[in-house]
Amino acid sequence: MDEQDYTRQNIRFLLEQRGLKISNLAKESGAGQSWVSRYMGGRFERNVAKIELMARYLGIPAHRLMYEDLSGANLALSQSVGTEEEIVEAAVKLERELAALAPTPPSPETYAQRLYIAMKVIQEEGAAGVLDGSSLMGAMRLYAAELRKTGG
Repeated sequence: MDEQDYTRQNIRFLLEQRGLKISNLAKESGAGQSWVSRYMGGRFERNVAKIELMARYLGIPAHRLMYEDLSGANLALSQSVGTEEEIVEAAVKLERELAALAPTPPSPETYAQRLYIAMKVIQEEGAAGVLDGSSLMGAMRLYAAELRKTGG
């Protein structure tokens, strides 16, 4: 199978696996509805920059999306973590929630470091569960543990 077919096949597989539509992918990834529709229909050649946008949205490294057959791969750890905006929003929420529980307010000087650590946790756990509250407590525990490791 050539690389073009792997990319299209993998996109179809990941969308089906996650219950998403091409329109979700086009809009949320920023690749654009017209381009994605035409590319998936075989009318456009691959555009690496747009493939990278879609790969980021799908939580898959672009090289894997383009060059591997993912249909048999264990992708449990590769679920979409969210858009960059969602990751930042979830990290800020995580930081605010933990700061509200702290016996003393955290130092403003360490905010950037704490936010960075929160973003790393969100990238591992996914933004959706933090934003909707379904996995907020678990993410807070991981975040607190990471803060303890760094002394933050």
